[in-house]
Amino acid sequence: MFNIITFGTTTAAFKSDLVAAMPDNVEDARAFVTDIGPLGLTNIDDALQKSLQQSFSDDYANMIVFITDGYPTLGETFVPAIVANVKNANTKNVRIFSFGVGDDVSTPLLVQMAVENGGYAEFIQEDDDISRIVGNHFKRISKPVLTNLDIKFDGLVTSDRFPRPLADQFWGSQVMQMGIYQNSGTFPVYLTASVGDRTVSYESNQEFSNVPGGHRFVPRLWARAKIDYLLNEIAIYGELQELVDQVIALSLKFQILTPYTSFYADPNDTDVKEKKEILPKEFVLQQNYPNPFNPTTTIQFAIPEPGWIEIKIYDLRGVLVRNLLNEHKNAGIHSIHWDATDDAGLGVATGVYLYQIEFTNVHGERMVLTKKMSLVK
Repeated sequence: MFNIITFGTTTAAFKSDLVAAMPDNVEDARAFVTDIGPLGLTNIDDALQKSLQQSFSDDYANMIVFITDGYPTLGETFVPAIVANVKNANTKNVRIFSFGVGDDVSTPLLVQMAVENGGYAEFIQEDDDISRIVGNHFKRISKPVLTNLDIKFDGLVTSDRFPRPLADQFWGSQVMQMGIYQNSGTFPVYLTASVGDRTVSYESNQEFSNVPGGHRFVPRLWARAKIDYLLNEIAIYGELQELVDQVIALSLKFQILTPYTSFYADPNDTDVKEKKEILPKEFVLQQNYPNPFNPTTTIQFAIPEPGWIEIKIYDLRGVLVRNLLNEHKNAGIHSIHWDATDDAGLGVATGVYLYQIEFTNVHGERMVLTKKMSLVK
């Protein structure tokens, strides 16, 4: 069963309600799409309300694939109100998958609307192959594994857990949640989820260390996740001082670049002791920001002493995509941008990439760190 609803200054539907995907209907739908022309303004709220009024049934995989190349400009245009309207109208638990085409789209709206309705958002550049990307989307969602996920801890006191909410898991994906815990020991962790019309539960006893901060990299991962959450809240509700202050505080504490912070070492300092105190104490590769990204991202790293730096980008097959940096660097915190192009200057495909940094110090000692990043178009 399917239908097509176009929207602009007004909305128009291929059929009054869902129809079977029979050859005649599919052929008529192609003709309907071919005849679509410029539609004026962008009434996103009305389009979604009419889409959710279709005769969705428990007998079908209920979903809406929402594609737009613009901001809401007619009717309700306030992002939180549109998100709330969609949530309230979605009485059949319809999954909403958002696709933004080009740069002139409301990212917070598309992301929040998808996340709160069991889907995800993707962003497509104007020179991308839209049919290929949407086709890959349908291949992915054809194998949903776990839905309505929830993680609970028996006896462990937790707070500030991210992401919120946990996304549905499809074939090839994984569950990860980060947060703060107040007590230590071994506790049972429960993951509950739905598989079709069944509820499943998984239990595992896990040790939570009493060492402050645990592994050194974990606090920064949590801080990055919370900053991403706060930046999304700012994009939706505006630059409320409380939200901005939290972003700045986390950024400074964990040395994470954000739109509200940058890091600067005064070259005119004369106190040698003070200069040593601001230098990094270890070799660190930060998670790229933003992540996922489109079209550019920033990679930040810190080296405690001068040395030679090489940064390379690989795909998941281990094929070299880009030699990003190959030069001498002084001790300190450095950053470099990647514009999602290969060594030939051609744009790379959507997917997960590895970025690897190799640091060789003045003593000839070689250290290598690697992280993953996701390009979403």
